[in-house]
Amino acid sequence: MNRNRYWWVALAYLLVVIWAGPQAYGADGPGIDWSALSSEERQVLQPYVDRWQSLPSWQQQRLRQGARRWNGMSAEERQQARERLRQWQRMTPEQRQQIRKRFEQFQRLSPEQRKKLRQARKRFQGLSPERRQKLRQRWQSMSPEQRQKLKKKIYRKHSLKNRSGPGSGSPVRPLFPGKRPGRP
Repeated sequence: MNRNRYWWVALAYLLVVIWAGPQAYGADGPGIDWSALSSEERQVLQPYVDRWQSLPSWQQQRLRQGARRWNGMSAEERQQARERLRQWQRMTPEQRQQIRKRFEQFQRLSPEQRKKLRQARKRFQGLSPERRQKLRQRWQSMSPEQRQKLKKKIYRKHSLKNRSGPGSGSPVRPLFPGKRPGRP
C-alpha cells in the first residue's frame, strides 16, 4: 500500500473513532501540545499537524486515543479495521444512523445484558454459514410480535440454564448419586 493511501486510511479510521464528540470527555480543557505526542502518535496524526493546535481538546484527546489504539494493533487487526472502514464508507447515511442507534442502545444495557448479548453473538458465529442464513431468513420473515415473543423465550431459556434448583426449570441434583434423600 502506498504511503498516501496509508495516511488516508488512518485519517478516515480516526474520524470514525472521534464521531462521539466532547460528551466522551466532558468539558473542554487544555489541549495537548503536538510536541507532547510520541513519535508514533505524531506519525499516525500527521494529517492533523497544521491544525492540531486549533482543534478542541476533546478532539485532540480522541485522536490521540485513536492513534494509540492504531499503534497497538497487529498487522491483521489493522487490516480488519481498514475493512470495517471500507464497509462503513459503503453504507448509506440511513444504515450508519441505524448502527449508531444500536450502539447507543447497547451502551445503555447493563454489563450483564451486554455479556449475554456477546455470548449469544459468539454462539451464532459458531453456527455453520447455512444455519446462520436459515436463522436470518426465519427472523426476517417474522412479525415484530413474533420476534418479541422469540426474544423472551430465548432470554428465559438462557436465564434458566444458568440456575438450578426448585422453580428454575432445572432438576435438583442429589448430593449422593444413587441414594434418594431421606432414605437409607
